[in-house]
Formats: sequence, C-alpha cells, structure tokens
Amino acid sequence: ATIKTYLLEKTRVVFQSVGERNYHVFHYFCDGAPVSLRTQLTLHGHDHVYLGKRASSTDSSTAQQFNGTQLAMRSIGFDEQEVRWVWTLLAVIIKLGSISFGALGEDASITEGSAVREIASLLGCDPQSLMDALTTRRIKAGSDWISSPNLAEIAGAVRDGMAKAMYARIFSWIVMRINMNLGGQQGEQGMAVDGLARPRFFIGILDIFGFEMFDQNSLEQLCINFTNEKLQATFNQAVFQAAMEENAEEDVHVEVADMSEIDNQEVLELIEGKPGGILSILNEECVVPKGSDASFADKIFQQLLTNKRLKRPLKKRDAFQIVHFAGTVTYSTLNILEKNKDPVSEDLMVLLKSSDEAAVRQFFAESADEAQMLLDRKKGAKFQGVVATFQHQLTELLAIIESSETHFVRCIKPNAEKAPDVWADEMVTKQLRCSGVMEAVRVIAAGYPDRVSHFEVLGRFGTLVTMGDRPSAERDGEKQAATRTLQLLGVKDGDYMIGNTKTFLKAGVLSFLRVMRERKINEGAKGMQAVVRGMIARKEYRTKWEEEQERKRREEEERKRQEEEDRLRREEERDIAFALYDYTHTHTHTHTHT
Repeated sequence: ATIKTYLLEKTRVVFQSVGERNYHVFHYFCDGAPVSLRTQLTLHGHDHVYLGKRASSTDSSTAQQFNGTQLAMRSIGFDEQEVRWVWTLLAVIIKLGSISFGALGEDASITEGSAVREIASLLGCDPQSLMDALTTRRIKAGSDWISSPNLAEIAGAVRDGMAKAMYARIFSWIVMRINMNLGGQQGEQGMAVDGLARPRFFIGILDIFGFEMFDQNSLEQLCINFTNEKLQATFNQAVFQAAMEENAEEDVHVEVADMSEIDNQEVLELIEGKPGGILSILNEECVVPKGSDASFADKIFQQLLTNKRLKRPLKKRDAFQIVHFAGTVTYSTLNILEKNKDPVSEDLMVLLKSSDEAAVRQFFAESADEAQMLLDRKKGAKFQGVVATFQHQLTELLAIIESSETHFVRCIKPNAEKAPDVWADEMVTKQLRCSGVMEAVRVIAAGYPDRVSHFEVLGRFGTLVTMGDRPSAERDGEKQAATRTLQLLGVKDGDYMIGNTKTFLKAGVLSFLRVMRERKINEGAKGMQAVVRGMIARKEYRTKWEEEQERKRREEEERKRQEEEDRLRREEERDIAFALYDYTHTHTHTHTHT
C-alpha cells in the first residue's frame, strides 16, 4: 500500500476558523501525553496560541488516544527515536505560537526570550541566530549581506511560515516512512507499472475534503472548492456518460437529459481558464513588479466580469464571489499573494539544515524536487507557487481517476454537533443540494433511471400474471416475454423501453411493480399463515382434547377405584358385624345354659 498527500491544509496549524480546531494530534499531545514527556520537551500548561480557545481535557480518553497514536507509529515500523523526534518537533511548533514580536507597525522585538531558548535547545541551534532569523531579514547587495529589521507583523508571518513548513515536513516524512514500511515498491516485485507511476491493477481510496464555506474564505478554500468542482464534473461525466454508453449498447434511444443545472463548466473556466482564469491571474500577479492583493482583485473584475459565475461583493472591496454548484462563496483577497508565494525564511531553513541534531538536519534536507525548484528559480524559470503545485497534483490525481473504474461515496453529516443519534433534516437536505445529489437525481429521473434485465422482469414480476396468460422466455423470447409481461401488468407504453438485454423503466415504475409483487407475496403469505395457524390450532386442540380425555379416563378410574374400595370396606364392616353378632350370641347362650 502507498499513501499520497494532496494539498495538506497547513494553515490550520496556525489558524482555525470558528467551529474548527487544530489537528487532533496536538490535542492528544498537550492533554494526553505523560507529564514526564511534556516536561522533558519543556511544554508547560494547556493554553497555547496555535490551539485556540479550547477547554483542555484531562480525562482518560485523550491519554488513550495519545497512546494509540504512539502504538500506531510503532506498529507501522517507527523506532523509539523516530517517535520521540515527532513529538519533539510538534512541541516546537506549539511553542512557536507563544512567541510575540511587539506592537504592529513597529520593528519586531522579542522581550521574553525563554520560548526561543527552549525551541533552540530542542532543535540544536543557536538561540541568538534563531532570534535574528525571526526578527530580521538579510538582503544581498553586491557581495555584501545587509540585515534589516522586520516589522512585527512580518516577523509573525515568518514565525507562522516556519510552523507550517515544519508541520508539512513532519507530515511528508511520516507518509514517506509509512510507504516504505508498507512495502510500496510494487514495481520492484514484478508488478506492471504504467506511466502514472502506480500499479496497473490497484484499489485506490480518495479521501477528499468537503466543500468549504466559512465567514472568512481565502486561497485555501478556493483550492479546496476548486477540487470539489473538478470532482463534481468528474462525477457528472461518470454517471451520465455511463448511462449514455449503456443506452448505446442496448440500442435504446433516450432523449438527452438537460444537464444545465448541474453543468459546472463555466465555474471551472472561471477558476482555471488559461490565460485568463483566476488562478492564472494570481500566479501572474505574484511575479509582476508591484503586484498586490488590490491589483489582483482589480484584474479579476476587469478580465472576467463577463463570466456569470463571478460576482462583486457590495460592501467588500478586497473580495470576490464565485457562484459554485454548492452555493455562492465570498473569497477575501487579503494576503492572498503572500499565501500563494508561501515563503519560508531562507535564514531559518539554513539554520535548521545546519542543526547540531542529525534528525533535524534529516527532516529539513532538500528533496530532489525542492532542489530542482530552487535551481529553476535561480535560472529564472516560471514561478511555481502553491496554486501551480496544487494544479499539477490535481491534474495527476484526475488522470488516475479518469483511467480507473470509479465508485462515489457521499458522506453526509447528520448534525452540526457531531452528536450520535441526532438527525437534522434541514442540514442533511442542504448538504444533498450542495453536493449536487438532488439535481443529479432529478436529471436521471427525467429519463429511464431504472434498468432491469429481461430475466429479472420475468423472474420477479412474471409471477404476477395468471398462469394461463404468463409469457415464457423459451416460447416467446426474453424481449417479447418482458414486453408482454409489462403490458399485462398495466404499465403504459411510454413508461418503458425494451433494450437488447435490459428493460428501461421510467421513475416510479419499478416501485409500482415491487409494490404489486409485495402485495401478492403478502396475500400468499397470509394464506400460508392461515393454513399453518389452522394446523397449529388443530394440533393444539387435539393435544388438549387428548389431555382432557385422559383426565376424564383417570377420573373415571379413580371413581371406580374409590367405589370398589367403599364396597370392599362395607363388606368388611358387614362381615365384622356378623362375626361380632355370632360371637355375642354364642357367648350369651352358653352362659345361660350353665
């Protein structure tokens, strides 16, 4: 097995929207890790800037989740030192959030340096060098390097960039190690590999983020929603193309459904169109002199306003709106160029690559792709920002999807509270509409959505026809027999079409036939139940009758026995009486004689 990452949401590490929280691993670590480990990593308390406002949890569940995470890493092949370094770097990320740089608009300064010293100690680098890399920038002028102070907000961005880059490095390294330990070298095992650098035969699971619409939306949401638009187009193509191909195979002419309500090609053209799409304009604005967020917004409306899916917000100058298939989303252009450039301080990277700790040097060593990107940048090659990298990854992903047999699973949240056994009708309905499911069902239902084999029509519904009129596939042929069966069951001519091997049914017809079948089954079941119940009742009656006859027989025998005993007792009493009489009479007679 192999895992590949697409668009890791690094921004979540340093900022979370309302209703969201940081990655689970941070909470497991801060609330569930042993006190001894947190003490060794100088991670104190539970209130951390990057974790936002939250209620710390000290119950056993977080400790279990932390231990489960450690067990998972060990089970997949991580040794103790590797596990320890993962927690060390996560502690560094958390501690970075506690560094402040003074008032906005002023030169950055760190008044409380304990966090910097602790971070430098964990990373194996010089504290002063780390402090300088955060608060100043070096510019090369000829053969000399000139240092100038960063503003507080710039230093904050440098700090956040370091945290995001560090998390991305950890994440990529973990995925790489997992792939190695899961034995992902299929090509070396003789398995045929195609041009997409994956096995020709494989089962792939794509866990995709859902459509996002927050109070504040920026580049991350634009990329995520663009991905969902592309996948929605793939879903539409897969579903309706499959239906059209089946129509052709069955020699059935079905009127082409109106897909205008679910066709999102206009949105895709607005976002990715070349050379005039939003993403192209963004990349261009990142390299032109004096490019800014404001000029980016101006160019969007100058070049793309004819696209009906682009709207201008009434009260926001630094924003634009896109009418997605899931709804209208307002995107802020504030800092969008900086996010696309995704700068990481070269001074910080040099510092980390020269760390005294071998593990840190390994984590931040340049990969082959990064080395090539740096070389291309020096040669003046085309700018490659977050968007360009993301588009390249998305193109590769869609190539894999389109060359595969796809199955779609829609995940619907039943409620907003993440509570069990709670179903919110309005929320579920909104998700079904936003995901295009409602429109897809409507479009499909407009044609012949149910396709049933002739064999199934005869086998499941032929029994509804009386025996004398029942069509036979052997006598009439499957197509003719299926047609005759539907006619005898009262299905109108326009509600079905007969293909080569399948019967095409209008929406509701299959349900109608199933109800008829269920009714007949129920009627037959009632008759069978009546016979069985009668048999059971007669058997119970027979048993009770025999028990009653046996009781009466025993009572009669008991009565006769009692009568016999009474007769014998009376006879015995009579014999005793006679014996006493004879004795008394004889005794009296003898006495008189004497």
